Parts: sequence; structure tokens; C-alpha cells
Amino acid sequence: MNPEVPQVLVNPLAEQVTHVEFQTTFQVLDQAMTAYANREVVSPMNPNVGTAVTRIRDFTRMNPPNFHGCKVDEGS
Repeated sequence: MNPEVPQVLVNPLAEQVTHVEFQTTFQVLDQAMTAYANREVVSPMNPNVGTAVTRIRDFTRMNPPNFHGCKVDEGS
């Protein structure tokens, strides 16, 4: 009788990767992620949009409106 040999699962797609290949792959990944994180996001903007709203908001902050009630002339 032959002693039973344990079977080992072999992944035919697995490759032997050297330390240098592994390090190089991570360096490329690091550079790609750094470039992605540091990319400049340009959004189209019209500099004249909201200027009237901004001016009114700033004016009301400087001079807040005061309400003193209302008068109704009943003598007519």
C-alpha cells in the first residue's frame, strides 16, 4: 500500500514575483495615485454670477435692517 500523499491545490495563474517586480509595481501605483490626488480640478465659473446677491448680502451685514412697526393713516 502506498501512503496517501496530501494533495496541494495549485493555482495555474499564480506567478512567481520577485521583490524587485513587486516594489516596481507598487511604485507605479503610488505615482498614479499621487498624480490622481494632486490633479487640479477646474470647474467652469462665471465671475459675474452672484455679484448683486453678494453686494446686497454684504450691505445688509453692514447695515442690518430695523423694523419699527408701521403707521396707517386712517384720516382719509
